[in-house]
This record gives sequence, C-alpha cells and structure tokens, in this order.
Amino acid sequence: MSTTVWPRQPMQSEDVGLLAEVLDGWCVRNECVRTSPLAHRKAKSLVDWFELGVHQRDELARLLEDDVVVDEPNG
Repeated sequence: MSTTVWPRQPMQSEDVGLLAEVLDGWCVRNECVRTSPLAHRKAKSLVDWFELGVHQRDELARLLEDDVVVDEPNG
C-alpha cells in the first residue's frame, strides 16, 4: 500500500472564514442561494484556488467574478 503525500498545510478556521466571506459576498452580488449547485461550484473553485496559494480576499473574489476555475484532471 502506498502513502499519499499531501504537501499543503491544513486549512485553519480563519482560512475557512475567509473563503465563506468571499463566497457569501459573491452570492449576495449575484443573487444566488448559497446552497445552490452554482454556489457549490464556486465554493469548490475557492478551495482549489486557496490550495494553489491564492490567499488574498480581493484576488479570490476577482477569480470568482471572472469565473476562473481550476481544470480537473481527465480520467
């Protein structure tokens, strides 16, 4: 059995709070219910960007507004 190496630091409660604030702001601006499929897709994008090293609130918000998503690997 192989061991999975996860090189990223675990998220802290402040990190989760930041992502929630960015998502909530996007939902308000776009009149989107936070439990909708679209909001879930945006939340996943936020986590993806955060894990790739984007930690600034303004940059995360811009990426959501511009609908920039991290491509998922094929397969």
